Amino acid sequence: MKCDELEAEQWLDYSGEPMPCYPKAKADAAIAELKDEINRKEGVGQRWFERCMEARIENVKLKRALWLARAELCHRLDVDRYLRKHINSWYNENCLTWDEACVAMEVKMCKAENKCLKKAEEY
Repeated sequence: MKCDELEAEQWLDYSGEPMPCYPKAKADAAIAELKDEINRKEGVGQRWFERCMEARIENVKLKRALWLARAELCHRLDVDRYLRKHINSWYNENCLTWDEACVAMEVKMCKAENKCLKKAEEY
């Protein structure tokens, strides 16, 4: 860097004592170089911040899409088919008729759908 290469010239002050002095042109060039370095580092920091913010926004969009997809799944779920496939023993253990089990499962799915929609609204 130019500031590392600066060499002081010895001048005499009014009392005759030697005093270090730097030529104006060389000092100005070194200062300009340091200012450019500061601006470059600030630019890198700004770009890094912008990338972080873009990634955060993208993350929020993806989370919202995930919760909406979950809500859609709860909405579309064929309760009767789901009960036949996964919960045949559930309604027998709870002494429910098939219709009661279907209604109970629909209520659970509606609650789950509402929870997913509320979570999606947060994002």
